[in-house]
Amino acid sequence: MAWHRGEVAFIDVQHMLSRLREKAALFGGLTDQDLLLILQGAEKREFKAGDTIIKQGSSSRYLYVVVSGEAMVSTKDEADLTDRFLLLQPGDSFGEMALIDGEERCATVSATQDSLMFRIGEIDCDHYPKVGLKIYRNIAAILAGHIRRMNKRRRKADPEQLAVVPMRKQDA
Repeated sequence: MAWHRGEVAFIDVQHMLSRLREKAALFGGLTDQDLLLILQGAEKREFKAGDTIIKQGSSSRYLYVVVSGEAMVSTKDEADLTDRFLLLQPGDSFGEMALIDGEERCATVSATQDSLMFRIGEIDCDHYPKVGLKIYRNIAAILAGHIRRMNKRRRKADPEQLAVVPMRKQDA
């Protein structure tokens, strides 16, 4: 099944707008008009339970929003052991880092039940720069929250250890 652009009925958009504005941190501070602009360009796709949405190691410049259903985030290490660590629910987003830097995906996301996803591309944010700026600001807040939680967990395990985030190009 392929991704589809612009095939969302108006009544569906109205329903999704209210749900997404309530639950999606990605859309914080966006007006209804902002959301409509982004969702008009967004692509949607339904996934069956067990379908892979994105695969660790692949690359693209999209982020995804769970509209309905659930998905599991997992990683594989060098020994091919899988670590399932985050259940995504409606309103959650994933793929933010790939939208920003285009690097390989660091995790696999698979539907755990029948799900509907929106994907928003870099081009969608660029097409509406004022809305894109708000989305990028929200992504920064989401990623900062992830780093804070990671630091908190690490401090509990080892009070001397913090997450190191390279700030200069030569450190990356």
